[in-house]
Amino acid sequence: MRKNKMKTLFIGLTAFVLVGIGAKDTFADEIMWDESDEILQAGGLIQEKTTGTDRVPRYLQEAGRSSRITVDEALYTGLSMAEDAVDLTGYNLKPENLKDLYVSVLNSHADLFYVDRGWSYSYSSVNGVNYITKVYPEYLMEGDELAQAKEEFYTMSGEILAQVQDNWSDLEKAMFLHDYICNAYEYDTSYKIYDAYQFMKEKKGVCQAYTELYGYLLKQCGISVDYASSTDMNHIWNLVFINGSWYHVDVTWDDPLSANADIPGRAGHNCFMRSDAGIASSSAGNHYGWVSNEKGNSETYENAFWSTIDKPFVYENNQWYCMYEEKIQKCTVSTATLEDTVYTITDRWTAGGSGYWIGTYSGFGGYNGFLYFNTPDALYSYDTASGTVEQVYAPTLTAGYYLYGFTMLDNEIHYAQAVSPNEVMTYAGVYTIPEEDLNITVKLDDSSAVAICLGEEITPAKLKKYFKTGVTVYQGSSQVAATSQVATGDIIHVESEGSVKTYQIAWKGDVNGDGNIDVTDMEAIQKDILGIKKTDGVYFKAARLADSGDDELSVLDMEQIQKYLLGFIKGFADID
Repeated sequence: MRKNKMKTLFIGLTAFVLVGIGAKDTFADEIMWDESDEILQAGGLIQEKTTGTDRVPRYLQEAGRSSRITVDEALYTGLSMAEDAVDLTGYNLKPENLKDLYVSVLNSHADLFYVDRGWSYSYSSVNGVNYITKVYPEYLMEGDELAQAKEEFYTMSGEILAQVQDNWSDLEKAMFLHDYICNAYEYDTSYKIYDAYQFMKEKKGVCQAYTELYGYLLKQCGISVDYASSTDMNHIWNLVFINGSWYHVDVTWDDPLSANADIPGRAGHNCFMRSDAGIASSSAGNHYGWVSNEKGNSETYENAFWSTIDKPFVYENNQWYCMYEEKIQKCTVSTATLEDTVYTITDRWTAGGSGYWIGTYSGFGGYNGFLYFNTPDALYSYDTASGTVEQVYAPTLTAGYYLYGFTMLDNEIHYAQAVSPNEVMTYAGVYTIPEEDLNITVKLDDSSAVAICLGEEITPAKLKKYFKTGVTVYQGSSQVAATSQVATGDIIHVESEGSVKTYQIAWKGDVNGDGNIDVTDMEAIQKDILGIKKTDGVYFKAARLADSGDDELSVLDMEQIQKYLLGFIKGFADID
């Protein structure tokens, strides 16, 4: 990449008389930067760190510190609306400081991917001092094309962010987004894709694209980010602010190539949460010659266990898991703690004859409460609720080839084959995990704090899959096991938008709250009808099985349970 080279295109000067004495509006030269300049989405690198104290850029030192937010937002707002002329009147911004502002705003907002690297401006002269009045951006897209691209950008990024759970710590969010990008995207060996939009759309990009997308996603999660840029390395990466300190994260280098090809399912962590000294060490690839606004002085995570993990971390059933060599282990990301081993892969990858390769060459992923891995010839699942392991698919591979990992995207396992671990892996097919028919229906009534449940078998594990969020169920003070049947009267906690909502369960048919549907529930209804023992609250809701037209239980409700027990009906209707 060439060093900083500026082109100046002269366009004729045109003056406009402004209201006020001694001021006139003048068009200046149009300035364009080639791809070697400092605009990341155009392929540039940051040449120097921000000058001044307390990270106040040059353009804001002279414009006045009180304008710190306002002038940035004014330009960003105009660019986000694709305005032909962005009004910056009154910010005391001098023409010589416009580049700092423009570059800073573009580099700080990956959603401005459609803004070109050239612009012109007009200024007013007051007492011999020139101040910017309007900026005239250039755009790469317009009209319907721009509208569609922006919609795609927010849809694609929104789908990623929807997987981030509100109750995660900042470190957990940083880990998940790091691993997601490593797993879902690959390095662009044609060196053409620099911006976050094309990166998400084409699933490949160079270091600027990795850095911009990671930074954008983190900021949407409320995490502060900065850049470390090295012209000596022709490379850029992120710094992230976690637990009061800044750390280096180089997502690009944690998503390595082999023989100029992406490695399926690879997510390294050598460059995750490193200090200045750590990122410069041989274990992180000897980064050097960078400039940044922040210092990575904390060594809290220098010896974290994840530095040896080269697969994505997986969060299933309220628990983080990782694959370390042949072991699938529980872990706590927030405290960087490796915990119990839940399963060990004992299969070996043949090296011909009686020999075999040392190591375990499996992919790793999770979906709907299950963890997935591979042996040399099949895909397997591990049920996090019960601990059972099952073979789910044995693909037909090219003769002499074996499974050497996979990339997991949602419920699709893109499995890869190779002759040996020394050869380039190629994708051999896709296994789609079938959506489980839960055969349950749950209606949450916020006004009464009741959860109406319908279905033959309702467990906390099924409820978690049904709601696709964190779910816990309690019977009294004891938590109900993941695979145990819930009962009428149990309390269910459902995570929702950063908070936990609580409901009392009414399982249709379980009138007496013992977790079964049998003749004792018919007897409970009979006692209510005879006035021996009235049924109320969630137990009454569980007993309302027939539409009798009134608010009293009747023999019709008893008959519904009888029909269910005799197999005449498979379940009950939702009768309030």
